[in-house]
Amino acid sequence: MATIKHPVHGSNSGYSLNECAAGGLRVIQSVTSYVTNHAAATVIRLCKIPAGHAVVDATLFADAIDDVADLVLDIGVEDTIQDPTDTTNVDAFFDGTTLGQAGGIARMTLKTGFVAAVDYDRWVTATVMTDAATLTTGGELGIILTTRPEQTSEVAIAPDAV
Repeated sequence: MATIKHPVHGSNSGYSLNECAAGGLRVIQSVTSYVTNHAAATVIRLCKIPAGHAVVDATLFADAIDDVADLVLDIGVEDTIQDPTDTTNVDAFFDGTTLGQAGGIARMTLKTGFVAAVDYDRWVTATVMTDAATLTTGGELGIILTTRPEQTSEVAIAPDAV
């Protein structure tokens, strides 16, 4: 299984990453140029979910990457930092999406996409399930991820204070 690395953590070009935070929410946008026909099982790292943040929304956008309409992707979470064999959430946001065939925008529709916070960063990935039959040139694949910090403390009320 090949892995395409993010520019902050690797040398591949064609990626851009924008991030802003407001009102406790963090919006992360990542765009990658999809100019190579990646083989099935290739994992493309799109962006990271920051430690301590839960996912509340995801929007996928793509150009028409495949002229023949064979491209199928799973979009989800690679949680291999703690467990290198954990692939249970690789389709948490989009399972078998064909958005890259005709292009467009899709919003997360799976409840598995509401990913809980953990105390370490995790990758959001696109896993190629079926490669493109005829790749177009200059196509882009991107995601807009909205996260929120997970509250770690709770207020306890003593029984005699009620």
